[in-house]
Amino acid sequence: MTLAVHSASPDGNPAVAQQVAQSARTSYGRILAYLAYKFQDLASAEDALAEAFAAALKTWPQTGIPLAPDAWLMTVAKRNLLQMLRHAKVEHDPLVTVLWA
Repeated sequence: MTLAVHSASPDGNPAVAQQVAQSARTSYGRILAYLAYKFQDLASAEDALAEAFAAALKTWPQTGIPLAPDAWLMTVAKRNLLQMLRHAKVEHDPLVTVLWA
């Protein structure tokens, strides 16, 4: 199966779009499995990884493609997932609700 890439990065850089597509083909399942296992939440892991790929398309044209794109995606996805978990914890904490009221 071939994946067509049509300069999906915001600045139209085809090298970035191709690297993101390559990382998606080779690493998506592995990164998703790790995140889902580590955080026990498949849906949130998928969301966090999708945001990491979107961040790659936005960031890599300015900063360049990292030496280890898969590690970059893993790091960003983990940070996104941790941020989601922190937000959910604060959102459901009664003490925080009382403080904001």
